Amino acid sequence: MCLAALVLSVALVPCTGVAQDAPNADARSKVDLGTRVDRSVQLTLGKGRAFRFEEPVDTALVGDPKIADVHVISPRLIYVFANGVGSTNLVAIGAGDRQIAAIDLRVTRDPGSAESTLQTLHPNSAVTLAFAGDRLVVRGEAQDVGGAMDAAIAARSGVPDDKDVVDRATIDKATQINLRVRFAEVSRTSIRNLGVNWQALLRPGAFTLGLTSGSFLQGGVDTSSTFGTITGGLVTSRANVDVLLDALQREQALTMLAEPNLTTVSGQTASFLAGGEVPIPVPQSDRTITLDYKQFGVSLAFTPTVLEHDRIGIRVKPEVSTIVQNSPIVLNGVSAPTFSVRRAETTVELASGDTFAIAGLLQHNISDDLDKLPGLGALPVLGPLFRSSKYERDESELVILITPYLVKPSPDRSLTAPTDRIGADTASGPAAIGLAGFIID
Repeated sequence: MCLAALVLSVALVPCTGVAQDAPNADARSKVDLGTRVDRSVQLTLGKGRAFRFEEPVDTALVGDPKIADVHVISPRLIYVFANGVGSTNLVAIGAGDRQIAAIDLRVTRDPGSAESTLQTLHPNSAVTLAFAGDRLVVRGEAQDVGGAMDAAIAARSGVPDDKDVVDRATIDKATQINLRVRFAEVSRTSIRNLGVNWQALLRPGAFTLGLTSGSFLQGGVDTSSTFGTITGGLVTSRANVDVLLDALQREQALTMLAEPNLTTVSGQTASFLAGGEVPIPVPQSDRTITLDYKQFGVSLAFTPTVLEHDRIGIRVKPEVSTIVQNSPIVLNGVSAPTFSVRRAETTVELASGDTFAIAGLLQHNISDDLDKLPGLGALPVLGPLFRSSKYERDESELVILITPYLVKPSPDRSLTAPTDRIGADTASGPAAIGLAGFIID
């Protein structure tokens, strides 16, 4: 007979033997309870436990039948089945309306299937899965990013909603990425030496993206399509791009404009702006005017993500915004400049130390505004480019090279300066040799 939030009466039959487990009950889930027991019991969703009492039970009550259901096996044995996740209680009443036991029941999901999946994928994983209420918490240190991703996938398989997973796992290896960004003015005749056959470079102003590993590009895509197309290829080797860039600099075919370095955590965005800000008057309701500043120039936003086998996926968002001359907007007598904005977004995957490049971000009519906009020639990166005679003659192109590296923070004790080991008692004199070489008075 099944009871759910109702009073259940049983005959007072003495029973001194050990009762048998209920059908489908967990063989290890029998709980022996003495008289007037107040305790808490945790149940697993979809499973049950048998509760054996020292004296007969006249009435059994359960608080929420949606969470737990009661089955009476004998006057001294009650079987409780877990129906849903949550908390409720079980109250047992004996002869004379005397309370025999009050038991708090807490029902949680079973992480066993998710743990079994994780152990199959990573037998030596130190990551553990455990429920905290309705949430499945992932704890421990994964050996690599792949192990952490598999742990999260296994955890999501054990809950009905991804929001019920709390990922607290850490990764043993580095999860920080250093992005080395190089802005260079490159001769169009030397573009092919970078390993990227960009037909779009012959059409100034078209977005182009490629992956370079030295002297060739594999899997390149034809860029002769419409304006604004982003193309790329895959890298299969790690030739030293620095050697090639140095050679182009010695041949005066390449001029390095800037080399910023950005470091960010996996999954977080790093950005860089080479340009400036223009004040824009904004009329207010009280007939006053405030100034709002609008950024313009070349901006890049990167969101790197560490993948399996030390691969790096990077979502890159290049954008170019320029001030449009002779087309201001006039509102209530206030003139505001207009902007020409061109942006794109794509995702590439490469290994640590590989390089990909972006070109065709600038239209050459921007250089025509050099004399019209005061201070444009003084902008970082863009100023030297616009002042270049080769760029004015359409003989060079702005190329942006991005090289990601996996990095790991160094402990403070490993960071030393060259002079840290020179002591105060170091000998001096023309022939004295210290740790840093000859010391001269």
